[in-house]
This record gives sequence, C-alpha cells and structure tokens, in this order.
Amino acid sequence: SVNVINVGGEDEDVDGQWLFPAIPIESIEPLMKQVLPEFEFKKPEEMEKRSKKSLIRDILDGPIEIIIWSLIGFGIGEIIAFVSSGHQIDVFGENQFIAVPIIVVIGLVLLYSILCLFFKQSVCRIAFDKDRLWVREGSLNWNYHVIDYSKVQYMRGKQKLVSRILGTKGVSLHILASRVASNVYVSEYDSEVIDGLMKSF
Repeated sequence: SVNVINVGGEDEDVDGQWLFPAIPIESIEPLMKQVLPEFEFKKPEEMEKRSKKSLIRDILDGPIEIIIWSLIGFGIGEIIAFVSSGHQIDVFGENQFIAVPIIVVIGLVLLYSILCLFFKQSVCRIAFDKDRLWVREGSLNWNYHVIDYSKVQYMRGKQKLVSRILGTKGVSLHILASRVASNVYVSEYDSEVIDGLMKSF
C-alpha cells in the first residue's frame, strides 16, 4: 500500500493517506508517476544491502543486551534472597517453578529477536544519488521511503561504541514541514555507505 502525507493540510495525519491501498508492488511506480511524474521506484536488487558487520552490530546491541540484563537480574535476585534468608544461592532450588518459566520466556524472546534481525538483514536496502534517497526499512513488515534532498532539513549521523569498532554507522533525516512524518531513521550500514550519503546531501 502507498500513503502520502499532505503537508500543510488541516490534518496532516489524515489528508491524503492511503493513496493506493493494497496494490501489487509492480503497480506502484506506474500509478505513482500519474500523481508525481518525477517519482522513481528502485527495485531491491538495485539497492545497497547491509553487510554482515551490520548484522553483528545489531546482535550485539539487541539480544546480547537481553542476555546481560537477564543475568544481572537473576544475580541481583539471588543475592537478595541469600542476604535475606541466609541460605545458599540456588536458582533451581525451591523457586524452580518460578525460575524455569522465566528462563523459557527469556529464551523465546531471544529467539524472536534474533529471527527479526535476520529478517531485517534481508529486507533493509538503501540507494542514493545527488538528488534523492531511497530507503527500505523493516523486518517482518517493511516501509519504503523515497525522499528528495530538497525536503530534508538536516541529517544526523549516529554511531555507538560497538558501531565504531565494527565500522558501521546509522543516520536519521528530519523532513521539512510535516508534523507526522518528520523523521526517517536509516538502519546501520558500513560507515563508507553512510558517509557517501551524507556527502551527497
């Protein structure tokens, strides 16, 4: 489906929405060109993929954090139990009926998070030239953005410690005028790709 934000309308989050609901993907470009002749749709195979470094960075920034905080939570809980009761620390002792379901839930959350990251790796794409940016973002579902640089107020790069070590970088774009679709976030790619995007702006 395709939706359009009518910037400057009385109600930007309603005006112009759902221009083409639920149409085949191959029909998007010819129909959009009737409304916006300058519209150009890039196919996924024409766009830049994310490297394995980006996937590693996402795993370190997501599921690994879940594991670390889960271990910290278990540790704090057992220390409190030990101090308050004076008994030996035993995760699978008398509280086994509580600990095991918690571990199972954490495991399922981790599995789902990792699967979503692999879907994200296959979905996310980026392409740009001197005038325009094309971005496909998502995992199980995805959004496709076509953005003219003339509509962008500024770009903001972002890079955590893990990203600096791996050589990846992300960027967000602030779009002029619109109140409801003012920011577009681009997933992390190799630093060279994002640097090239920011230089082309």
